[in-house]
Amino acid sequence: MTGLIAVATMRHSHAARMRGLCFCVVAVTACGTFVTAMGLRMNFTASVPVGIYRTIPTSRGVRVGMLAAVCPPSDAAALGRERGYLLRGQCAHGAEPLLKRIVAVGGGEVRVASSGVYVDGRRLAHSAPLAADRAGRALAAWPVGRYRIARGMLWMYADNERSWDSRYWGPVPIGNVIAVMRPLVFVGGDGTWR
Repeated sequence: MTGLIAVATMRHSHAARMRGLCFCVVAVTACGTFVTAMGLRMNFTASVPVGIYRTIPTSRGVRVGMLAAVCPPSDAAALGRERGYLLRGQCAHGAEPLLKRIVAVGGGEVRVASSGVYVDGRRLAHSAPLAADRAGRALAAWPVGRYRIARGMLWMYADNERSWDSRYWGPVPIGNVIAVMRPLVFVGGDGTWR
């Protein structure tokens, strides 16, 4: 009798856990759908602060300093998908857009060096290209040199030493910017929500 009660309790406990898991999956999916429908995007990467961002159409134009959802060039998107840097999304090769800061526009000067990336003579923090990713696979940085950004092109950057940005794939066309992003709620450097 005790064995039957134990089996019944285990079955009930397993069924309750499965219902709870199903509820969590449905709740997360519904939350994600709601966030997307409201023109919001959740960011969980280290490239920009973790948080919720509002998407703003690019019809107002883009400029230096703006945070943007940008599609990497096709070669970078293919490599990013292959290596697992990028999730599935609406960009070339089925890659997701990335949140990056616009640091140079047409006419701006970018210098790529082994010590980092310099924009109009100012070094960007944590911008030195890495030789390998976390899995030890070789990374090809944009060639060392001084570049004048062409009209209609942008240099994208994130203040993180491991950011997958223009230091590896170079400038991108303005047309690759899907939206400008404005933070609504994010986790600050001290770990608190703002």
